[in-house]
Order: sequence, then structure tokens, then C-alpha cells
Amino acid sequence: MLLPLLAILLPLTAQAASQSTPKKMVVHYRSTTGKKIKANRTFTTTGSRVLAYGSTFGPQGTGTFGKSKAGYVVKIKGYVPFKIRKTYRYQKLPASITVKYIKESTLNKKVATSYIKQFNAYRKQQGLNALKHRKSLLKKVNVRAHELWIRDDHIRPNGQSYNAKLSGYGETMAELPAYYLPAGYTMEGLGATLVYNHKGNITYKGTAKTAVDELMTCDKLHRDTELNTWAHYSEVGFSFAADGSGMMAQLFQY
Repeated sequence: MLLPLLAILLPLTAQAASQSTPKKMVVHYRSTTGKKIKANRTFTTTGSRVLAYGSTFGPQGTGTFGKSKAGYVVKIKGYVPFKIRKTYRYQKLPASITVKYIKESTLNKKVATSYIKQFNAYRKQQGLNALKHRKSLLKKVNVRAHELWIRDDHIRPNGQSYNAKLSGYGETMAELPAYYLPAGYTMEGLGATLVYNHKGNITYKGTAKTAVDELMTCDKLHRDTELNTWAHYSEVGFSFAADGSGMMAQLFQY
């Protein structure tokens, strides 16, 4: 009676031994321009999945982004993950992968460029003139976007405001929540937010559209400022952080 039992157990034992064979995956960290931005990391598994965001619960993860060593997508100062990554099963673990990040300053410019195009297109749909660019105003608004991390208010850190009466300026602002959260990452949200397309890549147009939509619909005051008839110039500035959160400021000038 023992022989049939052994015949059944042997294949199972062989399978277990096969799954316990260590497999390694080397992760390369590169910018969208191909620059190496962090030392490679090697993940070894004897059967467990290799997680993107350091979680064993659900597709969105529960590990704090950037603090968990379990996930292979890490937080890198000055950069934002460019693509949503997946968990790899032991059976299909690749020998190496490349995780791409976009430089924050590049993301700021790309989203701002798309925002202005969509903003002016909407103004034209409403029968209004498109507002013109001005380099000096662009410099001011980029400073404002970064200042909002210090003080999220129309009153600047120096106590002044572009919304002061008779200043010749007007200002709107938006705050983009963190995309990468202690729960992993957010799939969708209301208002201005970082957006990834169906391929899993950041979409500048989609991200900018959420900001345009928020400022045109959040309340009458913001909409009236966006669709004002007194300004001749307008520029927008974005300031993104490594977790996908961001600050946005738009200035209008007579």
C-alpha cells in the first residue's frame, strides 16, 4: 500500500523543489531621457511575487510609498514615476526591468504647456480672446507655484498678493493631491490630479485637463477669473513632488 502513496508524493515534492529555486530580478532606474538616477536593486524570490509598491493586499498596495523596501518602485527626489508598474509572479519573473521616472521640472513644463492650450481653447469657445504669453509673467508664476508649498494661500510668504486691488494682476490656484499614497496609488479622483493613460504612462494633456476643469467648474469666482475680459496676458506654473502631488498657480495681467 505504500508504493502508490510514494508515487503520488514524488511529483509534488519535485514541484515544491522547483518553486523554491531562487530567481533574481535586477531593477534599473532611469529617467525618460535615459539617465541613470539610482543604483540598481536586485530582488530575489523563491516563490513569492515581487511587488511594485510593497503591498500584499490588493492591486493598489498598502506600503508607504518610498519607505517600504518590499516594492521595487521607489521614491526618488526630484522625479515622479512615469509609468504604473505591475506585480510580477514567480513563474514569469523577468531577469531585469527598467523603471522610468520623469524629472519634476520637465513634468511641470509639459503640463503647463498643455494647460495653457486647453485654457485658451475654452476661452475661444466662450467667445473670448485667447490670452497672450509674457516671459516676465511666466517667471513670476513659476515662483508662485513653488511658494505654495510654503504657504498655500493667495497671500504670499512675503505678505503680498497678486489679488490685491488695483495691482493689475489676478490669480487662481489649485492643489493636486498625492497620487502615491500609504495605500499604494490612487486610480482616480475629483478635481485637479496627476493622470496616467490606458498604457500606464503619465498624460500631460489629461493631467492639465483636470486642472482646467476644476477651475472652470469649482465655483463662480474662479470661473469668472478664468474667463475675465480685462487681462491681456496669462501664464500658469506647476510644481510637482515625488509622490505625484502638485501645486498650480495661474496669473493674469492687464
